Amino acid sequence: MDLTTVKTDLFAFFGTHDTFSLEENFDDLYLLTNKEEKPFKAALIEKALEEYVAQKMVALIKFIDQDGKEKKAYVLEKPLEQYEQSLSLTYPTLLGLTNLINNYCDEIKNKSAKVNPLNVTEKDINSLLLIVHQTLMGPMNNVK
Repeated sequence: MDLTTVKTDLFAFFGTHDTFSLEENFDDLYLLTNKEEKPFKAALIEKALEEYVAQKMVALIKFIDQDGKEKKAYVLEKPLEQYEQSLSLTYPTLLGLTNLINNYCDEIKNKSAKVNPLNVTEKDINSLLLIVHQTLMGPMNNVK
């Protein structure tokens, strides 16, 4: 297991939860962890959460529980749906993306979904995801 895998698992967790506590939610991520691996995985989770704090995706909240024990939890700064990323693409990547999607559009006779290589949008990335999904897993149901 590596740190990238843990960050991805946490990112998926935060897709449906606002708060993560190592004590409360460890099993939500890694239910079938043997006793020997648990401390290592817990350390990876802590490191991933520290990076998410540094990136201002989550905030670390420390509090005292009803038994007087100090606890900590990580809370989303805002819903994940409100985050955006900017992406820079070089000519070879743009050319490959454009050719792949536009050739696929030609095959399915859908001119409206063709990519303008000088204005790649989120819709184009979603088209790419759809093509990859259909190639690997067959047609998607209920795709927007």
